[in-house]
Amino acid sequence: MKLLQLFQAIKERLIKADNRKNILFVSAIIIFLAGAFFYFFGGTDLSAKIALDTDEFYLSNGEYIEGLGYYIDETADLSESKFFCGYNDIALHKGSYRVTIRYMADAEGNTCYFESPDSDFNSVRNSSFNLRSDVTSISDIIWVNDNSGNYKFGVTYCGTGTLVIQNILVEQTNDYLSSICTFLVLWGLIAVAFCVLYKNAKAKGQKQKNVLFGLLLLCLGSSIPLYVNYLFLSHDLIFHLTRIEGIKDGLLAGMFPVKIYPNVLQERGYAAPVMYGDIFLYIPALLRILGYTITDAYRTYVFLVNVATCLVSYWCVKRIFRDEYIGLLGSGLYTLSAYRFTNVYIRVAVGEYTAMTFLPLIFCGLYLIFEDKEDNARKEGVLLSIIGFTGIIQTHVLTCEMVGIFTIAACGILWKRTFRKKTFLALTKVVLLVFLINLWWLVPFFDYLGEELNINCIDSPYIQTNGCFLAQLLMPFTDAAGVSLTADAGIATEMPLNLGLSLVCGIIFFFYLFFFGKKFSDKKYTCLAVFSMLMGIWALFMSTIYFPYDKLSDFSSLVHKLLAMQFPWRFLVIATLFITISTCTVIVLFTKFYKPEVVKGLVFVIGISILIPYFYSVYSFLSKTVAYRAYDSLNKTTVMNGEYLPVGVDVNNLPPLDCFPGDGVILNDYTRKYVKINLDVENTNQTESYIDIPLLYYKGYTAAGEYGHEYLPVCRGESALVRVALPAGYRGQVKVSFEEPWYWRAAEACSLLILIFLLLRKLKKK
Repeated sequence: MKLLQLFQAIKERLIKADNRKNILFVSAIIIFLAGAFFYFFGGTDLSAKIALDTDEFYLSNGEYIEGLGYYIDETADLSESKFFCGYNDIALHKGSYRVTIRYMADAEGNTCYFESPDSDFNSVRNSSFNLRSDVTSISDIIWVNDNSGNYKFGVTYCGTGTLVIQNILVEQTNDYLSSICTFLVLWGLIAVAFCVLYKNAKAKGQKQKNVLFGLLLLCLGSSIPLYVNYLFLSHDLIFHLTRIEGIKDGLLAGMFPVKIYPNVLQERGYAAPVMYGDIFLYIPALLRILGYTITDAYRTYVFLVNVATCLVSYWCVKRIFRDEYIGLLGSGLYTLSAYRFTNVYIRVAVGEYTAMTFLPLIFCGLYLIFEDKEDNARKEGVLLSIIGFTGIIQTHVLTCEMVGIFTIAACGILWKRTFRKKTFLALTKVVLLVFLINLWWLVPFFDYLGEELNINCIDSPYIQTNGCFLAQLLMPFTDAAGVSLTADAGIATEMPLNLGLSLVCGIIFFFYLFFFGKKFSDKKYTCLAVFSMLMGIWALFMSTIYFPYDKLSDFSSLVHKLLAMQFPWRFLVIATLFITISTCTVIVLFTKFYKPEVVKGLVFVIGISILIPYFYSVYSFLSKTVAYRAYDSLNKTTVMNGEYLPVGVDVNNLPPLDCFPGDGVILNDYTRKYVKINLDVENTNQTESYIDIPLLYYKGYTAAGEYGHEYLPVCRGESALVRVALPAGYRGQVKVSFEEPWYWRAAEACSLLILIFLLLRKLKKK
């Protein structure tokens, strides 16, 4: 009875008008407790281990050899089936399990799999494993989604070489429950944040409520292709999934920041993070560590980027024009733009579409620096510019190059304002602070520019033929499929490279206003509209085959190197931003000098021109792109064009995962964990010798020895492997690992101190 009275008292207190905010707090607590309940009291025995008894396997081909295991070779009759051996009635209940398989194979193509009794495709996730020939065991996580209990395990034989299955162990893990807890907390916090925003908007008025509702629709609408339980096999998907896995494995290996993806290229290591910023991919990598599958982790990341792009573009446009509805219009134009859809879903250009989130911050920041005469606005512009430039540096180097070109051009066009004392000092502060904050990444980047990597040695090709046609830019509707083609191949099967119907309408409205509109006295917005449109059209010109890239490349080797951005149509990123701003400015000018009915008509036309092509692209993409369930064939040898590989490495002909001792060197023992390798070696020569180990050579690998040999020389060996030099007569342990040079660590310390200083200074002012 007392308990009921207590609940009644709590209820009466919460429903009071001045205590409604407590409902949000209580909701968050409920979400947390629910997650804790699932995590700790889910009724799952996390200590469960199932060792499949090899005596109970059933054979379709091959034979069982005592002391060895289940054996099959090319003499087997595979006319009816490639099924080799299996195990029935495995008692698996809803949850996650780590499967460890010990085997021997000397050919590729052998697989093992789990399946439910009713063969429901969604009963087991990550149900298939490739039995690689270069290792003797594999270990991975499977997810069981129902409680049918009696699962099957099977092995298929590729038809060549020999295959031996020795032992199988199934251990239950907490990944399943951990992911539920993380999901409830993460999305619960998002729901609570939305409730808080709604309450504030409701207090301010109907306009704010309308804008908040519009932003919610934009966030949800831009993520429609994510509302499936799989991914889509688009251009660069597997490479970026491999990057996420690489960060996860690097963090688990004890590296921070991660500079080598340890398990890529069949555990030989890949130094992509040094040359390709991936700081934001730590989000899905941490979700992976918390138990998310790679599919769910990536889909969550894309959703968060969509939300961030929507909110950032809204805030920046609203800040420039000081109007919520214009901010909402700008967010719709930018977030649902045609080229951004291509980047996010068709190209899966993770670096480029993440960098697009920060471009509005750069524009808004520079606008405040150049335009406003108030010190506070200028300081705000400095902060926004620093965040924006840091964001693109940490995500996509080529976007940095394009933004740099247009930033320098803008400073040149506005040279009178550029060299005003306060403006120049603000710009100098932006450059200096951006450099210092990103020093931790820039120092390794420039250090590796002097290394023998493909990206530093490949002669940059001419790119003009990779540009797009004017007809492509103006296409109102396009199928969301295709690849990048050269001009000679035409555009019939090329991916969408159009500007988008909404931005084309924006260009039309601009020129109507410019040639036939009223003479405006609002110089500020007129100049902004003209400047943005001219810069946008120039960016469009640079994205086409008509821009003279080849002639400019012949001008000098430096220009040729600077223009080596592979695809001119990347400038559609810049064009999208500028034309979005110009379109919003045109609408603002219309509101000042035309009747509201005219303005509403224009906004309606732009809204329709945003939504209809966007939803057609969604329909086309969902109906034509192949489904990809990430673990089905996640290939950790996918390194795209191998830009960050040591020169001479062929990913299709990698050396075996073995050590290669030099003359007179005896290898007594060998163990490894990620990119840390322990050797027990002996050099029987009276001269120096060496041993090559199965790691691709990058600057940063060190070898620690014994008996006064604190560090042994490390260099590039055969097949670009790490070579450790062994002194004459050396005998003992050698520990090889990746250690950042001291000046990399010093740069990291400098960046950290600068961030702490700026944060403390900001807090002190407040």
